[in-house]
Amino acid sequence: MSQNTEQQKKQRRRVVKGAVAAFLVAAAGGFGVLAWRKQVKADLRTNALTDALFAQALVAAKPRPVAALTRAIAATGRTQHQLGQVLPEVKASLAETVQVNPERHRFLGHQATITSLAITPDGSKVISGSWDDTVRVWDIATGESLAVLEGHQEGVDAIAITPDGSKVISGSRDNTVRVWDIAKGESLAVLEGHQAFVDAIAITPDGSKVISVSEDSIVRVWDIAKGESLAVLEGHQAFVNAIVITPDSSKVVSGSQDSTIRVWDIATGESLAVLEGHQKGVTSLAITPDGSKVISGSWDSTIRVWDIATGESLAVLEGHQKGVTSLAITPNGSKIISGSWDSTMRMWDIAIGESFIVSDNQTGFIAITPDSSKIISGSWDSTIRVWDIATRESLAVLEGDRVSVLTIALTPDGSKVVSGGTDATVRLWDLATEDALAIVKRDLDGPGITSPDGLMTISGDWKNPLPQWVLTWQDWLEIGCDKLRLHSSWVHASLEPSPEEREITLEAIRTCERLVWSDTEIAQLRIQQGLAMAQAGDTDGAKKLWEEAQRLDKAVYEQYEERLQR
Repeated sequence: MSQNTEQQKKQRRRVVKGAVAAFLVAAAGGFGVLAWRKQVKADLRTNALTDALFAQALVAAKPRPVAALTRAIAATGRTQHQLGQVLPEVKASLAETVQVNPERHRFLGHQATITSLAITPDGSKVISGSWDDTVRVWDIATGESLAVLEGHQEGVDAIAITPDGSKVISGSRDNTVRVWDIAKGESLAVLEGHQAFVDAIAITPDGSKVISVSEDSIVRVWDIAKGESLAVLEGHQAFVNAIVITPDSSKVVSGSQDSTIRVWDIATGESLAVLEGHQKGVTSLAITPDGSKVISGSWDSTIRVWDIATGESLAVLEGHQKGVTSLAITPNGSKIISGSWDSTMRMWDIAIGESFIVSDNQTGFIAITPDSSKIISGSWDSTIRVWDIATRESLAVLEGDRVSVLTIALTPDGSKVVSGGTDATVRLWDLATEDALAIVKRDLDGPGITSPDGLMTISGDWKNPLPQWVLTWQDWLEIGCDKLRLHSSWVHASLEPSPEEREITLEAIRTCERLVWSDTEIAQLRIQQGLAMAQAGDTDGAKKLWEEAQRLDKAVYEQYEERLQR
């Protein structure tokens, strides 16, 4: 595709986005949706060729949006030569499909990078902190914004929720820590004392105290109920990067850029031990479930295991080639998961100190499901990956827009993960289905939402909203084709057990290939379809698809060639 053609396509997409946003605004006000649906159903009776597919699309729109959109695309391919007759049906079916339940998981609000996320213990709310200076409370079930917590004068870098789920604590670049009532959305206290950015906070398991660390090299202990400073822990010679608290709420462990780890008595503020051994700054800490050991990661590329009671170094775990950026311990305490700037994620057996590379293309943030069965990792390559701890295999790759994932959080039952990134977007993912259940987004051109089914991002231009009638059938077709190109149902289309479903999906794919996609886009689909066939045991079928991908776009094929030859 030439550069001019690609630019034209991008421009058309911009026009389409604005038009869809305008349509949804009209639809939200009751304009035309129900009447349009009735008219479509009436018109279908006069068009024998498209009747079945469009009727199926309308019926399937809410319970089965992917199937609905697939049917609408297939019908469009059949009847585009009758444009005047089918345009209303095409618009209606595709429009209704992409705006299915638009309010179901609609989160909208942050205006800058999301730095931190936390989920209440009952799994009902997600709290997000952002560099737009606010903290926001969202209802996970409905997507409703319950509260906007305003008061910080600079960006929020860290948040934590009390064990009873009633309060959220935030640390900010305005050097303060704030205590908020989640239910009321009110600020209960402003904790002042730090002389630099507050980078991390932690709440004691008993919920009585919050510990904050800052680039002023000081660790502070605060009484949450009274909003008072209880202790100032001084000793580090450089800023503190990480803190963890023992399960009994008696000690806090801090890791600093000065290469040391310190153990403090929370009640007295006394320094109990200085753990020395790392050759560079300490980046991350984790504590074993029984509170007996602390694990540290460092820019020196090593991980160390320490006895908290004695301060003794129990093990030095070597394997990473660059600095360790993140650590997590499985809830059963048997394994350590580490991420590094060398782009690998390793899993270590604490008892024997051996490690395995889980991924050689992954850095970022790590979470572990409560049953210790899966690792969830967020990455700078804009993906979230799900791994099986027992087999060390990748179970899923959750992909959003091409933005860095900066923070992730798991629901208490381990069924969903929330992610935040540099595009001011919050995404809620279902780990069982690999679907994005909710997306909160701010488009560069204006406010935006994504449909709950994850099919379509809809954004509007504040300055130039466009009427929906500027969309041609080609515009609608491009929207649908682009949103479903690498959807699992289209990748696995040839493996669909139902002959009817298989033929409809393949017909829709052929329509998109003929009328919308470039050779590069088709090659990408062929690669993914081949991988699906290979997994199903059809190596000959997979090879044919990969050969076609190579003919269509050699560069795309070469990106996957090593993986395909395994």
